[in-house]
Amino acid sequence: MSNELYTFVKEALEKGQSRSAIERALQEAGWQQEEVQKALASFAEVSFPVPVPKPKPYLQAREAFLFLISFITLYTTAFSFGILIFAFIEKLFPDPVSYGFFSPRGLTTALSSIIIAFPLYLFMMWRLAKAAAKDPERRQSKVGKWLTYITLVIAAGIIIGDLIAVLASLLSGELTSRFVLKAFTVLAIAGSIFGYYLWSLQKEEKEKEEKTASMEKPVGVRVFAGLVVVAVLSAVVYGLTLVGTPAQQRLIQFDERRVSDLQQITYAIDSYWERNKSLPESLENLRDPRYYVQSLSDPKTGEPYEYRLTSEAAYEICATFETDSSQYENQVFPPYSGGVSFWEYGIGRTCFSLEVRKLMTPTGETVPVPAKP
Repeated sequence: MSNELYTFVKEALEKGQSRSAIERALQEAGWQQEEVQKALASFAEVSFPVPVPKPKPYLQAREAFLFLISFITLYTTAFSFGILIFAFIEKLFPDPVSYGFFSPRGLTTALSSIIIAFPLYLFMMWRLAKAAAKDPERRQSKVGKWLTYITLVIAAGIIIGDLIAVLASLLSGELTSRFVLKAFTVLAIAGSIFGYYLWSLQKEEKEKEEKTASMEKPVGVRVFAGLVVVAVLSAVVYGLTLVGTPAQQRLIQFDERRVSDLQQITYAIDSYWERNKSLPESLENLRDPRYYVQSLSDPKTGEPYEYRLTSEAAYEICATFETDSSQYENQVFPPYSGGVSFWEYGIGRTCFSLEVRKLMTPTGETVPVPAKP
């Protein structure tokens, strides 16, 4: 409700004007009937020298829904955006000290969350702003203020914790470029949320004191909002290029299954060697439950994996892959015993030349190597 309309109705009632006369005058002046009736309904129809205002609920169920959804989607977007940026940092700046690899599949949940939550957050904020433009008193929502202050507390806590972590890493000599970039990401996300909602609260308090209401945002705030939208959209687009299409992801899943199968087979071959002091003549010898091999054939075609002996204690195992492991370039992987990495494969038939691995117990006895369950 417009403060101007509310004040006019209040003064007209104070001067003894009837409600019908006030309504007629306002409609002739161009006010909508709904607005006029709402302004008149703000005052009780009781006999008293001055207008008696009715108690006003600060928040309706519909507004509570909008506020709750807006803050839930805000938290979801901020958290998922942070996950995306962290993943980009790990891909572009691999840490040679720790083992690990970048997998685009890890981005799917974060991307899905942003694609759903961020547009919904913008829509909810637009609806709340539109409602506040029609009725500035809605800006004094108690639930909205509570959620805003809770958000400020959370953001402030994250900022303080982030700065403490940076200082602690600096003092311990562990301040790497990866850590600095991740710390800056957390600081930027939490700081942006803290700054925007603090400005919003200060603006509401100022308007309340001056008894004015303006939905116009300063140029700086509009530029900031535009940069946030651009940053989120850019992260989503880059993430989608890394993830690829659903069909590509399916091919990657098949290749990951093939890698897992080959690893289990090599463990089983090592175990077979320890038991029999020789290599199996074929993979069929590994079907014994003692070797824990889940599959000896390609998960897609059903064709058995290729296997042949190259010497008394060496062999070659082959599989046909549908993707290229070079998509994991510039990443750090744990070394495979024998100096071969199962991640190094191209599209098509790829073979791995391996030797039997012998594991020793603390007493020096050889033991079978169990397959990965």
